[in-house]
Amino acid sequence: MIEAQGGDVSVFDDAGFHKPGATEVVAAWEDGYVSEMDTTALGWAVQRTGAGREKAGEPVDPHAGIVFHARRGARVQKGQAFATIYASSTELLPEPIEIMKQAVHFSTAPPPEVPLVGRIFTRSSAEEYLRNAVR
Repeated sequence: MIEAQGGDVSVFDDAGFHKPGATEVVAAWEDGYVSEMDTTALGWAVQRTGAGREKAGEPVDPHAGIVFHARRGARVQKGQAFATIYASSTELLPEPIEIMKQAVHFSTAPPPEVPLVGRIFTRSSAEEYLRNAVR
């Protein structure tokens, strides 16, 4: 994204740039295909690492977040590296791990393909979507 906006990505060439305080590799907790990923819940998991704000104006940890090693549809073995979680301290790791385990589901068969574009928003459809959104 930085490069696409004309930014200088050479600052990331330094391997020492990414310095999280705590890192944990989360192993797949089941065998099977990654069949469902609740992206809203996963967004909250990322937020709980410190990579997002709970309230406007709060600081964001640029070294926090989650890197997934398997995507929806991938076949995984129990114990295989599934995701790596980064946070400023080990105290921030358990909650996003638990959220992830609730948000990701495995199946014995590959999940059906989903369309690349699920919904097209126009001004009127976006307004209707927001009126009906769960809050």
